[in-house]
Amino acid sequence: SYSEFVTDRTGAVVDNVSLSPNTANRVRGIGNANIAFNNIAMTGRVPVDPLWLDSLELSRGPNANIFGLGNASGTVNQVPATANLSRNFTKVEFRGDSYEGWRVSLDLNRKLTDKLAFRASYANQHTGFVRKPSGEDARRLSAQLKARPFRNTTLAVSWYNYRNASVRPN
Repeated sequence: SYSEFVTDRTGAVVDNVSLSPNTANRVRGIGNANIAFNNIAMTGRVPVDPLWLDSLELSRGPNANIFGLGNASGTVNQVPATANLSRNFTKVEFRGDSYEGWRVSLDLNRKLTDKLAFRASYANQHTGFVRKPSGEDARRLSAQLKARPFRNTTLAVSWYNYRNASVRPN
């Protein structure tokens, strides 16, 4: 990875990481990676959250554009979390930090029958900063339903919602 720093016409260093974090990092020194969610290209304006992901795939180089999604540098594909047909689980998380930030999340999966499962997740997060009155409040909500009516047939439905309100420090 390579992070681009440039100087403007006054000689001041411009940090492209803070100006455009989705395009600042380069893959293999070529360019910024395309961002995809479930193999569908997206802008990357919604921050990555492990609560919504089962895994993260990085396709480097020309392999990323074989299927028409990527460019020569690569693609980062976020594989979304799905309902699990094999087991029930509940995950509750509480977190706090020294800048008055906190996060509460719940991830719940229920196997309704051998062929039907439901999963829901919720996260409420406040990010605090040294400079006041800055702060960021984000909420995430998702629901997934998965059905396997026949041995070789799986149907999945997903819904995601993200809300963010912030006053960023300068």
